[in-house]
Amino acid sequence: MTEIAGSVQRNGTPAAGRDYLLYGDFVDHGVPYNIYTLAFGSSGDGNLLERTGDNANIRHDYTAITAPNGLRIVSPNCLQCHAQMLNGQLVVGLGNSVADFTNDQSESVAAVDALITNLYGTDSPQWDAYAPFRRGILAIAPNIKQKVRGVNSADNIAAVLAAHRNRHTLEWQEEPTIQYPNEVVPVDVPAWWQLRKKNSMFWTALGRGDYAKISMASSLLTLVDTAKARQVNGQFGDVEAYINTLEPPTYPQNINTDLAAQGKTLFIANCQRCHAPMAVRPKPIPTCSYRSTLSRPTPC
Repeated sequence: MTEIAGSVQRNGTPAAGRDYLLYGDFVDHGVPYNIYTLAFGSSGDGNLLERTGDNANIRHDYTAITAPNGLRIVSPNCLQCHAQMLNGQLVVGLGNSVADFTNDQSESVAAVDALITNLYGTDSPQWDAYAPFRRGILAIAPNIKQKVRGVNSADNIAAVLAAHRNRHTLEWQEEPTIQYPNEVVPVDVPAWWQLRKKNSMFWTALGRGDYAKISMASSLLTLVDTAKARQVNGQFGDVEAYINTLEPPTYPQNINTDLAAQGKTLFIANCQRCHAPMAVRPKPIPTCSYRSTLSRPTPC
């Protein structure tokens, strides 16, 4: 194994990061708010995040924002993949292991298309606020369908959206400029509270450098140019600072302390070298270095 040194990360303000995560416009096009409530209702999920305004009435994994043309819309946020219900409570930062990517995501696009077309037409502000979101979903839909529930398609989403962007201007291109994998690779979503312990974001040793810039890749779904990317980039240092404050939920059941003591001895002897908290690590964590292709990593 090759030891990979950690990268210096940006400083940020956790409170501002949480606010941007829950209310921010990093995905700044989407379904018009009234169309969303018409199709999905306005009761939300009980306002699990205790948000205010329009966001009190929609699910935790969507955000009501104002699109660039001034129209109020609803778009997906990071908690689609990075939050999950556990023991009756929403845990922000827990990887979503119950997401269902077995369906064709383009089916919902057809329904929204019909609603907007019938109510407003395709030359309306409502369609303009929706169109970039629509094209992004239609591009990724054929490339993210999984065979089973509970696994994530994040690798494919990133590859497809990057392939449809001009690498200099970030403007959308209908024809992909790079080849992405035909196979849909299933992945698990790691818990956010582990990020501050790692020297690279991903197990393949990819994702070194500025974690904030890598995390903002979700904006590729709808952003229109580099100006928008710079605006989002300026906020995501705060988002990473907030992520670094997250802690795992306390285990709610009784613990056999005798067995736990035995497990601690085994853990220190065999596992701590790679998995210990930062405070007790003797030196940088060894991470296997890979030569990676888009289809799958190949060990060195």
